Amino acid sequence: MTGHDLILLAGKLTANPGLGDAEARFRSAVSRAYYGAFHFARAFVEEMGAVVPKNATGHFELSRLLWDTAHADAQQAADHLDDLRRERNRADYDQDSTRFRKQVNAVQCVELADDIRSAIDRCREEPALSVIRAALGSL
Repeated sequence: MTGHDLILLAGKLTANPGLGDAEARFRSAVSRAYYGAFHFARAFVEEMGAVVPKNATGHFELSRLLWDTAHADAQQAADHLDDLRRERNRADYDQDSTRFRKQVNAVQCVELADDIRSAIDRCREEPALSVIRAALGSL
């Protein structure tokens, strides 16, 4: 299983009413979208030699590592990860929020996860890859 697999699942959760209650699906989609993007980005920085803790601090550390590369695509991924993490926290912990009764909000979160994946894919291309590898190696 990869982060991309979780993002794809999140998309299916937003679109398939046969999978249960709409709000539960939408909240689950937001959560899966975040974790898919997180794991996708974490795999990339770990391929570059960085270490991301496998605990609660890993979420903040991953964003910091991406931001500290000073590369625009990596920083965009970091910003979007932070935004998506906030949405995931709302979806998982704020049961009073009505935000996740609307499909459009869940779809936007899945699209944001896909934007993160695209930004990380651009980081895998030269010359970005060499710049990011050097930056992560110096941290």
